[in-house]
Amino acid sequence: MTPSMKNPHECFDKAAMDAANCLELPSATTPTLTNPIHPIFRASNFPRSSRLSGGKRLIGGRKIAPSVYATISPALRLASNFITQPAGLLWWSKLLLGTVQSVPGEDREVLVDVPPTFGLGKMKLTEHAEHVSFRWRDQTDCYASTFREPSNPSDSIIYLETKMKTFAEGEYHASSTSQQLRFQFNLALNLCHELAHSVMYRRQIRREPFFDLAEPEAELGASWEYSIFGGKIQPINGSPTARDGLMWYPWQSPNANKAAMQRNDRRFVAVTMGWVVSQFDVDSWKKVRPQMTVPACTAVVPYRDDFKPQLAKP
Repeated sequence: MTPSMKNPHECFDKAAMDAANCLELPSATTPTLTNPIHPIFRASNFPRSSRLSGGKRLIGGRKIAPSVYATISPALRLASNFITQPAGLLWWSKLLLGTVQSVPGEDREVLVDVPPTFGLGKMKLTEHAEHVSFRWRDQTDCYASTFREPSNPSDSIIYLETKMKTFAEGEYHASSTSQQLRFQFNLALNLCHELAHSVMYRRQIRREPFFDLAEPEAELGASWEYSIFGGKIQPINGSPTARDGLMWYPWQSPNANKAAMQRNDRRFVAVTMGWVVSQFDVDSWKKVRPQMTVPACTAVVPYRDDFKPQLAKP
């Protein structure tokens, strides 16, 4: 589940964000990604009403409207890069192929790494396309969530916030390029975050293990975000369309997050549009990128309503 953090994000200073090009970038260009959309994100996996049964699609369900699928295709291409490019495939290969072991003397499990086998990892990802589907529904406290398919617990359904679909059907087309790119990025991030949980369902793991014991909690979606962004990225003000910008913050355990908020010392850093634009630039993906981590943030943003943060520029 990708939590929707709806509390203090409004305390970002809009004037400071405007000055740092965190909301609008006049030079922002439309996506140039041309990579294939991974089979996991194919149109037939976005049914309006059909269900999975025993790994097979039931006949009669309507697919996603072609116009909506075309609109969200930049997010699907970005998500496809996130799971197939060498910078990210190492993480997915461990998730797909690693063994789960109990931690001696502790009530938790951890994924044990295997030698990198990108070919096998890619094959397993392609196979997973037959065992996951995506739906739209209203979410109460998150942007997306994953549940087992009732008729086959090894298959899963990823539910995406309905407001994302509504936005793609209408307001998206009248929005600025910067707003469109933030929406596409947030959708791609949520698709991959939830896909991590879906893989665990397919593997029939009793409960989610730690991806690495150094991580603050056993949360595989957050682990993926940390592996590629060095922290968490979510919309400011909890908007599924990211209309108020995106923010980066360190990944900590839920208890540590709560304590930090109470101490007014949790770091929130607005993400610049230049960084978001780069994610959709085909030339950026042609470069050798051992990791795509957002540079370390130096701004300390208090948890209160009256601050004007010094915005870092990832």
